[in-house]
Amino acid sequence: GGEGGPGGEGGPGGEGGPGGTGGTGDCLDADGDGYGPGCEAGPDCADDQPAVNPGTSERCDGVDNDCDGRADETFAALGEPCDRGTGRCVGTGTWGCAPDGASLACGAVAREPGAEACDAEDNDCDGAVDEGLPGCCNDGAMQACGTDVGRCVAGSQTCVEGTWGACQGATAPAAEACNGQDDDCDGTVDEASLNACGACGPVPVEVCNGADDDCDGRTDEGLTNACGGCGAAPAEVCNGQDDDCDGRTDEGVTNACGTCGAAPVEVCNGADEDCDGRTDEGVSNACGTCGAAPVEVCNGADEDCDGRTDEGVRNACGGCGAVPAETCNGRDDDCDNRVDENPTDVGGACTRELLACQTQGVFVCGGGQRVCDAPAIVAEPETCNNRDDDCDGNVDEGQRNACGGCGPVPVETCNGLDDDCDGSVDNLPSLAWDFDNCGSCGNQCDWDRADSCESGVCSCGGGLACRAAQICDFGQCCRPGLNCDILPQQ
Repeated sequence: GGEGGPGGEGGPGGEGGPGGTGGTGDCLDADGDGYGPGCEAGPDCADDQPAVNPGTSERCDGVDNDCDGRADETFAALGEPCDRGTGRCVGTGTWGCAPDGASLACGAVAREPGAEACDAEDNDCDGAVDEGLPGCCNDGAMQACGTDVGRCVAGSQTCVEGTWGACQGATAPAAEACNGQDDDCDGTVDEASLNACGACGPVPVEVCNGADDDCDGRTDEGLTNACGGCGAAPAEVCNGQDDDCDGRTDEGVTNACGTCGAAPVEVCNGADEDCDGRTDEGVSNACGTCGAAPVEVCNGADEDCDGRTDEGVRNACGGCGAVPAETCNGRDDDCDNRVDENPTDVGGACTRELLACQTQGVFVCGGGQRVCDAPAIVAEPETCNNRDDDCDGNVDEGQRNACGGCGPVPVETCNGLDDDCDGSVDNLPSLAWDFDNCGSCGNQCDWDRADSCESGVCSCGGGLACRAAQICDFGQCCRPGLNCDILPQQ
């Protein structure tokens, strides 16, 4: 890359403008940036652009962002010459505003490399001159290579047997990082890595302070209250105005009737004077009507609304009409000073139960309680039948096999399951001699290399199975086509 241009010099401080006059209540701020005629912050130089006002930092965009009468004044190298490329690829241009508006970018375009020629120039723009051309240099001669742009350091090459050697001592370009340096040695610092505010790292978080903290051209966006200010919205008071700017007036602060002040006093007239959704509350009689309460009669209702039912009009048992029927409960249900005489709730069929066991009988009255006279239950010995034969609340206890079922334990088979529920899978004794399941289920011995399964291992003649190039013949391993009786183990 070409040499990096100078960084933008800080612009001189703008002359102090006249002090802003205090707001008069007639602030004309068309773009909502807090500046304008009659505004407390002061006048604005472009009241149709919220990002342009005296409180904004100058950006490189051809606009007088800070309203000091100058545009881009803090970028001193703007318009100065610059270049890009190496060797014959060098292209020239001038420094212009970078897309982020916070830095400068070189407008030069490097030329396309060509084929290297023996002409003391870097035709292929790789930082070396006449490299790879036999006879194009004198042995022992030295020349510079690489570049000194940015963080790169140029090295040197020595001519060996008519060819320039490798570039020694040079620092090559690296990937550009946001660190205030030209890491890739293209003449531009931190290109495409600065945030919107022209600095490294994340964009600052917008806070409600009348400034554009995240440099997006907007001030306090999404942070102001409903009235357009910082902090909580003003509290609503009952004054016929929308104090909290929610489009409603006096919400939550009027009385129940929708007016300011205390609600009207309730009177007994069938109307809701105090607007609480109730009529004549606190001024009607116990029954909620105007005038005297009704007279009590025996009908299960509280006619006089005193919280008592049929008081003074009930029968001997305290109810209306006939007395209750006598039942077996140790009490005088019919209020005749006798207990359980001729109860009406006995004589019906009943069942005595003990878990899974039952006997039948009828209800009788004894000791003030209705009891079932069914015979006592006799438990039987427990058997494996999914029932509680001994009536102890447990089913088939002590009768099930290891797998939790009735009858003998299932026989273990070669199926990948623990058939006999002993905690082991496919633990068959036959795995020690079964030729088709030798050592493990499905492990079938090769008849060409073995003639038996011995202790779970495929075997030829009682020894190990034959190797891949052998066959098992007459209990011996030999090569195919030979007589194992003559040439064993060949």
